[in-house]
Amino acid sequence: MLLSICIPTYNRPERIRLALARYGSIISRNGLTGEVEVCISDNTTTNETRMIVEKFARKSSIITRYKQNKQNLGYDGNTFKAFSMARGEYVHLVSDEDLYHETQLLEFVRLLKDEKPDCILLASHMKKWLKLPKSPVIWHAAHKGEFLDRILSLHGKGFLHMGFISCMIIRTSFFRRFKKMNGGGPGKFFGLGYLPLPVYVCALNWAEKMVVTLEMFQEKENFSNPLTPIVIAMPHIYFKLMHCFFSTMHEARLRGMLSKAQYDLFLHKFFTFSLFNTFEIRTYMCPEVFALDRENTIASASLLANDYSLSGWRRQLFNLYLWLLYLPLPYHWIYAAWAWRRIRLMGDDNVFDVHKAYRKMLAGKGKFVKFYERDPTWKK
Repeated sequence: MLLSICIPTYNRPERIRLALARYGSIISRNGLTGEVEVCISDNTTTNETRMIVEKFARKSSIITRYKQNKQNLGYDGNTFKAFSMARGEYVHLVSDEDLYHETQLLEFVRLLKDEKPDCILLASHMKKWLKLPKSPVIWHAAHKGEFLDRILSLHGKGFLHMGFISCMIIRTSFFRRFKKMNGGGPGKFFGLGYLPLPVYVCALNWAEKMVVTLEMFQEKENFSNPLTPIVIAMPHIYFKLMHCFFSTMHEARLRGMLSKAQYDLFLHKFFTFSLFNTFEIRTYMCPEVFALDRENTIASASLLANDYSLSGWRRQLFNLYLWLLYLPLPYHWIYAAWAWRRIRLMGDDNVFDVHKAYRKMLAGKGKFVKFYERDPTWKK
């Protein structure tokens, strides 16, 4: 078995139905039966997803393995179980919202066979910062940890994208090694909400050969499919997610998965990013959202100061920064002007108008994402 596509899911039976139909078609049509398997770890307490998988398995020759957890394990536990189901030489953890593009799956299979890399970095979200002359490219590590050093050194927020669930295909042996390091389970990473991140950190440190591709592996229809409604989080949620990312990297350092030099580089990059991101989030807050979420956002932003253990004049300076940003001033005009320029003047159809989305949600034409709303056992 070459590749295991592993999908953690929770109450998304229709997405699983669509995913299985897609993978089944691609795998059977291209003669990949026996080389690519689909594994599903299900946190759902109902039987709807299980019935969909069983019906598919009866009619298809595609290797499909399914495990319904006896209880809701939370996001981290479910992700860990999905990883653990892999029998292939390589594993790709994929969100139940993602649908593989046929040409990309065939390309990944070719690269895995021909190049035999330790991992493939799916860097479409890092394209702006990597600035590679072509895609794919082959990187060979001159020293241990070089690949992680490269990602941590990216300008802006490029390094944050290694926290995306589907951003890497890795050797399954890397996950097993990570599992052994943590006593056979997720260890202290359970409950931090970013379990794939420490696995990918280890893979980037251990890999000697890596393929980097800038192509998106998902079908474009994935983003417009009616089964994937547009939802948006209130601003304070973004700060909670930043806090979870920081906590995961801090724990990785404590576990010896990051060197001191790598962690120091991360601290510098993350703090700089945090200051700019705090300002960016403020510009997202149109007056209606500002009135509704101001206090929660300030409280959540203060988590960053706690993460860095800021004290003395540094803490006072940070508090002053927050106070200035959250005065009732029209900071949202900055984002409005940027969006108007990109959409109206430049005709950019890919711009997601945050202000427009917030107003639709407040008008009852959608729903807000809560902090890990899909997983009621999330431990805050």
